Amino acid sequence: MKKIIVIIFIFIFMLSMSVGTFATTVKDVNYAKEIIEITDYFINDAINLSSWEENAIFTATNYIESVVPMPMTFVDETLSLSFYVLNSVVLGLPFDEGTKSLEALELLKKKQLPDGSFENLYESDLNFSTVVYAIIALESAQAEYDTQKALDYLLTYQNQDGGFGLMSESESDLDNTALALICISSFSLETSVKDSINNAKTYYKSALFETDGTIKTDLYIGTLSTVIQSLTDIGEDAESKDWGFLVSLLLDYKRENGHYDSYTYEFLETTTQSVMALEALYAVHNNGSMYKKLMTRHSLKPFNIADFMMIIIIFGVLMVLSIIFWIVVLVKKPKERSIEIEEELQQD
Repeated sequence: MKKIIVIIFIFIFMLSMSVGTFATTVKDVNYAKEIIEITDYFINDAINLSSWEENAIFTATNYIESVVPMPMTFVDETLSLSFYVLNSVVLGLPFDEGTKSLEALELLKKKQLPDGSFENLYESDLNFSTVVYAIIALESAQAEYDTQKALDYLLTYQNQDGGFGLMSESESDLDNTALALICISSFSLETSVKDSINNAKTYYKSALFETDGTIKTDLYIGTLSTVIQSLTDIGEDAESKDWGFLVSLLLDYKRENGHYDSYTYEFLETTTQSVMALEALYAVHNNGSMYKKLMTRHSLKPFNIADFMMIIIIFGVLMVLSIIFWIVVLVKKPKERSIEIEEELQQD
C-alpha cells in the first residue's frame, strides 16, 4: 500500500514539474531572436518573396529591404483584388487618382452583394475566404463598404459548436475558425461579434484536444500559426497555461538553420511553412497579428523615430519660442510695474 502511495506521489510530482517546465519554456522564449533566425534563413538562402503575406510579414519585421518584394498584378475577381489592395497597403503605395491601387480598391468595393457577401466567380466553397479577405483588405485601406452586412454574412458560417465551417452549416474547422477570428477581432465591441468570439474560444477548447483530454499533437504549422495569431488578436495570452502548448508545438517544428518544416506536408514548401511560423511568432511578440495591425493601424512599418524627426524638430522649436515668450512676459511685467510705481512716487 505504501509503495502505491509513493508511486502516486512521484507521478504527481513529475507531472507538476513537467507542466512547470513547459510553462517556463514557453514564457522564456526569446521571440525577437526566433524572428531574426527565420528572417536570416530567407536572407542567407537568397529566397525571394512570393506572396503578399510574405511581403507583409517582412515589412512588419522590418526586413523588407533585405529580400525582394513580390510584384503583383490583379484580375477582376474578388480574391485577386483583395490581395492586390492588401499588398498596396503593406508596401505603402498611394491610393491616388490614376493608380492601380485605387483601381483595384474601387473594383473590390463594387464586388459586395446585397446580402453582404462578395462576388465569387469560382466554387462556392471559396465564399468564406472571399468574404474574410475582402473585409481585411477594405478595412486595411480604410474604404467605405457595408461593414455590418459583411460581418453578419460572415457570422452565418459559425456553427452551434462555436467553430466556423468552410461553407454555411459545414463541419467546423480550426483553420477557418482562426481566420474568421482574425477578421472579426477588430469589431469586438459589436455584441454579435463579442458573442461569436466567446463561442469560438469554447470550440477551441474542444477541438484542440483528443476525446481522452490529451493535447492533439498532429497539428500542422499552418493550423498552429493561424490559431496562435487569432488568440493574440482576441486578447488572449498565447503563452498562458491554457494556450502555451500551441507555441511549444510550433517550436518543435524548428530545424537547425532557422527554418520550419513539418516534413509530413510535402505539398507545402519549406519557405511557406517558415513564413507561417514567422507570422505566429510575430503575433505573440507584438500582442497581435499583422492582419490585426493592418486593419487597425493601416500600416505594418515599424515605428521609426526618423520618420517623425521633422515633427519633433518643429515641436521643439515651438516649445523653445513659447518658453522665451513667457520669460519675456514674466520679466517685462514686473519691470513695467516697477516703473509705474516709481513714476507715481515722483508725482507725489
